[in-house]
Amino acid sequence: MKIRKVLAAAAAAVVGVTGAMAHAPVAEAQQRNVVLFGDSLLANPPHKFVDFVNPGFTTGVTLAEHSSCPKGVDRVGVELERRHGARVSDFSCSGAATYGTLNNHSPLAMQVDQALHSQQLNPHTTNVHMQIGLNDNFKGFGIYAHQKQAYRDYVGHQIDRIRHAAPNARIQILGYPEMIGAHDFVCPVHFNQVDLNFPFAPLGNSLRAVADWQRTVAADKNVEYFDLARATHGHGQCAPKTQRWVSGFLDNQSDPYNMTFHYTHEGNRHIADIIARTW
Repeated sequence: MKIRKVLAAAAAAVVGVTGAMAHAPVAEAQQRNVVLFGDSLLANPPHKFVDFVNPGFTTGVTLAEHSSCPKGVDRVGVELERRHGARVSDFSCSGAATYGTLNNHSPLAMQVDQALHSQQLNPHTTNVHMQIGLNDNFKGFGIYAHQKQAYRDYVGHQIDRIRHAAPNARIQILGYPEMIGAHDFVCPVHFNQVDLNFPFAPLGNSLRAVADWQRTVAADKNVEYFDLARATHGHGQCAPKTQRWVSGFLDNQSDPYNMTFHYTHEGNRHIADIIARTW
């Protein structure tokens, strides 16, 4: 009889402990305080040409808090918040370059200025992602060696400023995604039943040049370079529609998008997922 009482008491204790564990609050993971710097791939404002070709494809435009540049309602930063619970301060701007002056609305230095003045870049910042440089190919005229050194100097200085303001942040230079096809083929037309592709080496050369600049400055400053082209292999503008995350130019067959040669709305979601997996 005593044995039965002891066993019953033990069983009750186990059930009680198990129940308490089942109802105990789960400790929430640390919220990510993320800062984004970059060009139109991240800013993704809607473009009137897309509205003309594909009425209803684009989504709204907004001014992100603390930033002076218009941005798309659908963009990578929004998906990082929506899908991964991060708090994102997005300073990206369409047309941005690091040092070029031609039509450079918000150079990287200005974006960092805004982040510092608004105090969104601070010791509580956990992650900084910077995707910039492709526009420098077109706006920072000069021979390749000059462009590379200028990029290293300008971006390196901004990384120093970021690190000083956000000493606990993981700084990542984000490469560009796979945008074109193999052997530098571009696929600008997916219109009705017409698909057009042809080789365009200048764009391929530009993408390879920027990747080299980014890797170099990442090594210079001991920060991370993430090869987004490898992570998005098979999802550029020449991919089949169901796998295509980058739009063409005259394109009514891809998933909806805001800008030509930029992420589709579905692409924004996938890019956000890829970035979040690096945290």
